[in-house]
Amino acid sequence: MNCNFDKTVDRTQSFSEKWDLSEDVFKQSNILPMWVADTDFMPPEYVTSAIIERVSSSPLGYTFVPSDFFKAITSWYLRRHKIRIKSQNIVANATVMSSINLLLRSLTQSNDSVLVFSPVYFPFFNTICNLKRKPIYCDLKYGKKGLMIDFNLLEQQIKNCKPKVLLFCNPHNPGGRVWDPEELEKLLQIMKKYEISIISDEIHGDLVFPSESFNPLITFAGAYKKNIFTLSAPTKTFNIAGLKSSFMISYNPKITEAFTRLHDIDNYPKLNTLAITATIAAFNNGDAYLDNLNEYIFQNYCYIKKHLDKKYSILPSQGTFLLFIHTPINYNDNAFYRKITKLGLGIQMGSIFGSNGQGYFRINIGTTKKNIKKAIAILNSI
Repeated sequence: MNCNFDKTVDRTQSFSEKWDLSEDVFKQSNILPMWVADTDFMPPEYVTSAIIERVSSSPLGYTFVPSDFFKAITSWYLRRHKIRIKSQNIVANATVMSSINLLLRSLTQSNDSVLVFSPVYFPFFNTICNLKRKPIYCDLKYGKKGLMIDFNLLEQQIKNCKPKVLLFCNPHNPGGRVWDPEELEKLLQIMKKYEISIISDEIHGDLVFPSESFNPLITFAGAYKKNIFTLSAPTKTFNIAGLKSSFMISYNPKITEAFTRLHDIDNYPKLNTLAITATIAAFNNGDAYLDNLNEYIFQNYCYIKKHLDKKYSILPSQGTFLLFIHTPINYNDNAFYRKITKLGLGIQMGSIFGSNGQGYFRINIGTTKKNIKKAIAILNSI
């Protein structure tokens, strides 16, 4: 299929959080927004066509999630990740973060400890604290491959704090670390040893660079997969986050029942008609689009590595579109943020992802080469 990711799409006045709220967030106009984690690319034509056909052909009344939704997911996982999943092990839900909320409530009680690697997507921290659970931060190391797990620290944290659950990000956000099979197997060994359940957020799992491979955590879990709850979605991959579509893969009927019961009791929203339609179209037809998207993002990454001034240090990445970059040594976080914002670039500082994210910033490279060049020019100008 023809994928023109160089095409500039005007996202202003489209209720885009990234573009239309930038002036409110950064307190000035003319910001190039590279903060919110969605891309600036149109969804594939077969997704938008499916939505148009659905809207024009029938009323938008109450709906249910049909078997085709689950079949599309199982087929996608078999094609893309070489893993067989049965429809009966999939539960549809609107968002990954609401699923994390429901799972934490199903797996833990108030004051239980929840382990998270840091730096990490900051709503993880907020959700744990809002549910009156105790976040246990295990700092990741900065190494040749990017962020890396300190397994000695991990085991010490487990012994000291006795967490019930690990909230895991695979691939990791920020920084785009695609975990190696050896790392995942070692992580599983430790989790099994201490009988810790794992919530694995794999929403970025499709977004890996051409020479890399993503490994769903359950690939290596064996019988322990009953203690792993995989969360994913088509929303990052196909840029349809506004439609709210995600799913959980669970091999634990007891927790699945608790999850579903809480979902119904608290009146969590079900998937809407257009989310269902878009998900089926995306997963049934999305291979070529994804291959081209991953190549384009990888070329953006290579371009940045080549042209960004050496006063910056780019954390090695194997996927996603969310780079983690060290600020120049002569700037503290506040001074750098003020300077770069004044110059017209909207980013997020690493400290919001955890204390050991200080000195870094996250930048979204899921955009046109034109915007990448403009961002580099701003960064290199200070």
